[in-house]
Amino acid sequence: MFTALLLLGSACTQAEIVILDSVYWNGNEYLLTSKGTVEELQEYAESLGGNLISINSQAENDFVYDTWGEGGTSDYAGYYNTITIGLTDVDEEGVFVWLSGDPFTFDGFAEGEPTDGSGNGEDYVTYILNNENEEKIGAWNDVNDTYSRGSIIEIGTMNDVPLPFMFTSILMVSFFKKRNIRQGVK
Repeated sequence: MFTALLLLGSACTQAEIVILDSVYWNGNEYLLTSKGTVEELQEYAESLGGNLISINSQAENDFVYDTWGEGGTSDYAGYYNTITIGLTDVDEEGVFVWLSGDPFTFDGFAEGEPTDGSGNGEDYVTYILNNENEEKIGAWNDVNDTYSRGSIIEIGTMNDVPLPFMFTSILMVSFFKKRNIRQGVK
């Protein structure tokens, strides 16, 4: 019976994560979620065809704050103080990688971060949306994974499909449509 309860509990965890808000920006869809651990949130993101957000530029960093930070444009602006993003150094301390596989080319850490919690294993990264210290707002902080936090999931759209593939697909559809019309097939 204990095993059945454990299985039921783990099956419910991911189902408890819900999408609170959805915004399109720069060819991608961004989803604000309810709370979960990094592992639960990434698993949920993958089930939707995405990943926890990879922030690759100052413009994307600003978009997150302008949308969900205090005074942002979303109905959920100011809902969370911090949110989980897809950056981690869990495999090698101090070597940060995006869970999406994107190269780590933009650093948005707050001044004095990352700290690894003075050696206490802060291997995941949060985005600071609201803070008493205004200098940290819109910046990142490394944290451990002992708390459930909301997150932003990033899902690529057709902009992620290489142009030659899209062009080839359009030509193929057009070819088969014309061919079927000539053969009397609708």
